[in-house]
Amino acid sequence: MPVNIFIADDQKLVRQGIRCLLEEKCDVQVVGEATNGFECLNEVSKLNPNIVILDINMSGMDGINTLKIMKEQGFSAKTLMLAENESSDDILSAVDLGCDGYIIKNCDVSVLKKAIYTIYDGDRYIQPELQEQLEKSIELMTDITEKLNELTRRELDVLKLLAEGLFNKEIADNAYVGYMFGLTGVTNKNYNGCLLYDSTSNTVTDGTATYATKESCELNNG
Repeated sequence: MPVNIFIADDQKLVRQGIRCLLEEKCDVQVVGEATNGFECLNEVSKLNPNIVILDINMSGMDGINTLKIMKEQGFSAKTLMLAENESSDDILSAVDLGCDGYIIKNCDVSVLKKAIYTIYDGDRYIQPELQEQLEKSIELMTDITEKLNELTRRELDVLKLLAEGLFNKEIADNAYVGYMFGLTGVTNKNYNGCLLYDSTSNTVTDGTATYATKESCELNNG
């Protein structure tokens, strides 16, 4: 019995290429396609495929937000994320939301085939080239989260703004932090360098650090 596949990608050529490869190389049936997350959710709810291939960077509603809604609404279809690059931010977000597989678009057809059958059999598949990066990112995120849990609410407020890309002066001028805590650009630099970040950096630029900071701050503020 063939595996029923649904493809969600905003590029027609990519959708057609995946369809041709799958139908030629695998015992699968492509039951539908979508160009964005909204179409995907609507069609998948009707077709109930075994696996949905989700493009991470679809226009309209992207793959990450589509995955999130699928999980929240209890869709039974398994999900294989299809990414343009090896962004640690995207991998962490997708894995955290419970994706069943993650590969990049320039992978060999054998990787796509293995991913589909691994997922169909009930296991998670992360492309081997990405597995080590994922493990390092999770380790780093765990370490950062542990350090964040040791910080005061005042320090967390500053780091949250850093994670959002604000500069030292902007944070000091922020109505909430600047007024409530009396921070200045000089004192804020102390927080910029504390425990987690390079003291020469004005903003948080590492994807994993930013992800962990935002997640921890949201939990602590919740």
